[in-house]
Amino acid sequence: MPPMESAKRRSLIARVLPRREKRAFGAIEIYPKRLRFLTQNPGEVVYILARAHVIVNLGWAFRLAFLSVVPLVGLYFMDYLQLGIGFVTDELIALIILVYYLMLAGSFIMNLMSWYYDIYLVTSERIIHYDFNPLTSYHVAEAEIENIQDVTQSTIGFLPNIFGYGDITVRTASSKNKFYFKAVPHPVWFRDVIADLSRLIRAKEP
Repeated sequence: MPPMESAKRRSLIARVLPRREKRAFGAIEIYPKRLRFLTQNPGEVVYILARAHVIVNLGWAFRLAFLSVVPLVGLYFMDYLQLGIGFVTDELIALIILVYYLMLAGSFIMNLMSWYYDIYLVTSERIIHYDFNPLTSYHVAEAEIENIQDVTQSTIGFLPNIFGYGDITVRTASSKNKFYFKAVPHPVWFRDVIADLSRLIRAKEP
């Protein structure tokens, strides 16, 4: 049995993550239910599932909302000013508008999927980032949690300070590259939890 699964280790970890819960509109899940991933090892426990704060979606959501009213405003002014193009029939205009809104709907779905499936996992063995790009590719980066040497947090900007999200930077002994958790909710809490879990898992006592 791995040392982190011993009764004493479980008791110590329970002090850091005492119960299952969701935070920040589900952007953080502690002890997520029914979560499995392809490279999960036997006995590996998923402590945290996280994704960027939901507020990061405001940019593209407002942009799509603005674009969605553009054809309506254009049709209103064309009718008000009695403008028209002779060879453009009502049926063709309707088709163009339908294609336009289908493109907006596709953009909405892709942006939402990119946010929802771009996730960070903190397990009893590793930290993992699944970088998901709809219809194109996904990338996976991971680092052993026992090799974590330093965890820092930064919250920069108006919205991050108002809504309470920020970036976490993790440095490990086994890699020259830094590991980033971008725009995660409760960054101070997140930083402390990763640092505490790393110390507990790295500890030698059973």
